[in-house]
This record gives sequence, C-alpha cells and structure tokens, in this order.
Amino acid sequence: KIIPVVVHVIYYEDDQGNLTNEQVQYGLDILNKNINGQSENFLSRTPDVFAAHRGDLNVEFRLAKMDPSGNPTTGINRVFSSKTYEPTPRNSVKALSYWNSYEYFNIWTVAKFLPQDDGNTLLGFAQFPFSGSMSTDGVVLLASQMASGGTLTHEVGHWLGLRHVWGDQDCGNDNIG
Repeated sequence: KIIPVVVHVIYYEDDQGNLTNEQVQYGLDILNKNINGQSENFLSRTPDVFAAHRGDLNVEFRLAKMDPSGNPTTGINRVFSSKTYEPTPRNSVKALSYWNSYEYFNIWTVAKFLPQDDGNTLLGFAQFPFSGSMSTDGVVLLASQMASGGTLTHEVGHWLGLRHVWGDQDCGNDNIG
C-alpha cells in the first residue's frame, strides 16, 4: 500500500526550520525502513519473545506527485511563518497548510516547540485516528527530527493508533490486543 505524503515545511527568517528536499526524503526513507522491518537494528533489537511476530507491514510512505488540484508537486510544501518557533496552540501550524487527509498523509515540520511543563523537550506529536478532526489529522515534528528520521517512526505509530508500550495513563495499556 502506498500512502501519498505531503510535508509542510514551516520556516521563517534565516531559513530557520527550512529543510532541504534531501532531508525530507531521508526522514521518509528511515520511516519506510523502520515500519517494514528493514532497518539495521530491527533484527538485533527485537526481543526473542516477539521474533516470530515481526514482519513487513507492506506499506510505503511516498512524497505525493500530484497536489489536490491535480498539478505536479514534489510533495514538499514550504510555508513562511513565524509559527515555526513556537506553534501555539499545538495545532495552529496545521491551519497554515493542509491537504485533504482522505487523500494525503500530512506532516508539518517546525523549528521549535515551547518548553514542556514537565521540563521535557517535545520532539513531535501525532493525532490518533480516533480523535480530532480530519483538518488536523497528521504529525507535527521538529525539523531536526525529520532530518534525522527516528522520531517520525514513533509519531507515525501513534497516528496508526499505537500508544506507548507502558500505556499513556495509570493502569493504561498500549492498545495492542
């Protein structure tokens, strides 16, 4: 299954947060390797108890070739906005640029998030499939995390409905039956 992707690169002065096409593609390449069990550490880091259950999801995330109007595109949509520094509220950058979530997987990248109340650094966030509206469906990441690849895989897991393995609440679970 091929999932068309649009990456909305939100950047501001001095190109802060403006990823190159190669950095965007690298992030998607890492995601595709991870999600299909082809990453270098997939075999070595899978606990033996799960080894018989690992496999290839047979999904590929590809940059869209056509935009919503039917015009050719790179699948990378650059948006000039100061919201790249501290997008508040969290979904505010999504209103800057959005493609229909029934046809595209939306990823937004920003230069910086506000510090978290608990002192942790937010690297990205996703909308779970059972929450929110279609106009906010997708993943938001720090531009640096898109360029390095790993956090995108984590957030796509949430976008697909997976919770953290420790559960996201007291006595919670990860929604894996």
